[in-house]
Amino acid sequence: VYPLVLILYLKNQYEYHGEILRVNHPLQVRVFFYLLISVLIIWNIFYVKKEWNNKDFSVSIATCISTAIIFGYTETGRFVQDVHHLGEDVISFNQIFLHHKIPYINSFPVSGAFPVAIGFIENIFGMGLNGANMAISIFNISVCVAVVLLLSRYLDNKQILCLTLMFPLANSYIRANLILIYILILFLPELKNKSGYWLESFVICSYIIVFFYPVFGAACVFGVLPLALINLYRFFIKKEYKTYFKEKSF
Repeated sequence: VYPLVLILYLKNQYEYHGEILRVNHPLQVRVFFYLLISVLIIWNIFYVKKEWNNKDFSVSIATCISTAIIFGYTETGRFVQDVHHLGEDVISFNQIFLHHKIPYINSFPVSGAFPVAIGFIENIFGMGLNGANMAISIFNISVCVAVVLLLSRYLDNKQILCLTLMFPLANSYIRANLILIYILILFLPELKNKSGYWLESFVICSYIIVFFYPVFGAACVFGVLPLALINLYRFFIKKEYKTYFKEKSF
């Protein structure tokens, strides 16, 4: 039942100058959280049922995900006061998909394309400007889930739980939230001896993170550039491309 703590995200009553104000979350938002909580609870039930007689019984990945989401909690239902920054978080989506502008021709997202992701969530969940904080929270929840699942390729569940208790895996400054995902993907053990697939992952992930927020994206790309050169050497000079083109999947 631990995932029930996530109901905190649907808190909608706040005291303001002695008056109780209520924020109405759209139906899509409520359904999203009810489904998320249900999936995590069912995941926990199946895990406990499977591992009950195991001497090395540990926490489940669902518990790690729940913890990461709670410790990465950001305000969801507050009333908008800083319109400038919340507008910045969605403006690219509005310009491209609602006003049909073309990026870098008659639309210049100088802060990167991260507002496209937030604007998409805000639009699909039927939120107004007051829903921008909730859209950011839903994006961060997605980041937490992705990071925990990637960490499971490196660590056992207890170690992941300790990390989620000590460090937030996502925060309201969403521009930096893809950095950890980028690093975890490129250092996956499955890619260690597969230079072709590593280079493929490098190109795709770099493209996404650079457009998401160019400053941090460029820093990430330059940071792993030596590793990219090593894999290029292995791919062409060591002729690993021969096995790459024969394989159908990772």
